[in-house]
Amino acid sequence: MRKKYQSLKLEDQIFAIILVCAMVMSIALILVNIAIDYPKQANIKWAIALILSGIVLYALLHNRYVQPARIIFFTIVIFLLLPLGWLNSSLSNPFTVAYSFLIMIAIIYFFEGKTQFVFFTAELIVIMFMIFMRYQYPQFFAVIDSKMEMIDVMYQLPLTFIAGAFMLKAFAKSYRYALDELGKQKQALTYLTLHDELTTIYNRRYVFREIEKMRKQKKNKLLIGMVDLDNFKQVNDSYGHVMGDMLLKKAATTIRDIVGEQGIVGRYGGDEFIIIYNGCSKTKMLELLKKIQHASDQLGSLEAFTSFSGGFVLCHQPCDIEVCLSHADQLLYTSKHQGKNTITYQYTRRDGTKVQKHLVSQSEEINTSVFESEFTV
Repeated sequence: MRKKYQSLKLEDQIFAIILVCAMVMSIALILVNIAIDYPKQANIKWAIALILSGIVLYALLHNRYVQPARIIFFTIVIFLLLPLGWLNSSLSNPFTVAYSFLIMIAIIYFFEGKTQFVFFTAELIVIMFMIFMRYQYPQFFAVIDSKMEMIDVMYQLPLTFIAGAFMLKAFAKSYRYALDELGKQKQALTYLTLHDELTTIYNRRYVFREIEKMRKQKKNKLLIGMVDLDNFKQVNDSYGHVMGDMLLKKAATTIRDIVGEQGIVGRYGGDEFIIIYNGCSKTKMLELLKKIQHASDQLGSLEAFTSFSGGFVLCHQPCDIEVCLSHADQLLYTSKHQGKNTITYQYTRRDGTKVQKHLVSQSEEINTSVFESEFTV
């Protein structure tokens, strides 16, 4: 039984709770009515409620005709049980209104659109009609002495409160669940809008959003770099896009791990990646570039060898970030013409002189020998 309940949708779980509450209340009220010698006709509605709730609960737990069973349940409740409740209560009994209110809450929760409107309107009409009958034709309603009515109120009051509390708790659970789901969907949507689907690193949108934030910061130096994969088109043509996608993922993960949490790595487009590192010193820049160069030699497989080429600019802030990005792109182009598997970087000396250097890998196999070549711009 518990497994069947847990397999239900949240909405159906709440409906099951209401049905169980209706069954428990029906049994309790029948027993109490018998004990206090309450008029027997009052138990008719509770017997019907007990049987009806049991049948609908069985259909719900076995996932059979759930929606038709729900509609039939509320139809019988509104057009049969609710009028019987009014007829069997005294003129001053407040619980018919309380039960009507609980029914209305359930209708609003479980139905939408035309069905909700029909049930809501039908219940309102039934209530208004019974109020009219109650005052115009009181002879049709049960007459109960004050002592028995007091007892009836004394035991129905806690039962009504308990039933209402269970319903409200179930609805609150549904509300919290909906909020949690909305939060998860929002997080997932935010993730998708800011991350590249294939490589799972940041996308171009996120990187440029962070660049806008960096304009307002005053950290001393900003490293901007462009990196792409050498021979990537040949890899795709020779080994297929599956191999190409694997290399892109491996490249993205490799660069992200090297840069770490202090920097930002994003997919700029195709096989190009952009790297932003705020507050980067020259020493830190060289450390990062040498790690990227070393990883470049170990990137591809023997069957589909590829490597990194890159262009990096170490800018002094405040600076025109778009200009620095354009220079990094030009340095990447320079690296390609240097023979690939090369990283070209530029920094500014204290005297204002701009210096470009190359990190060039000299490896026929997977071993790395890096040398620097320098010239002044």
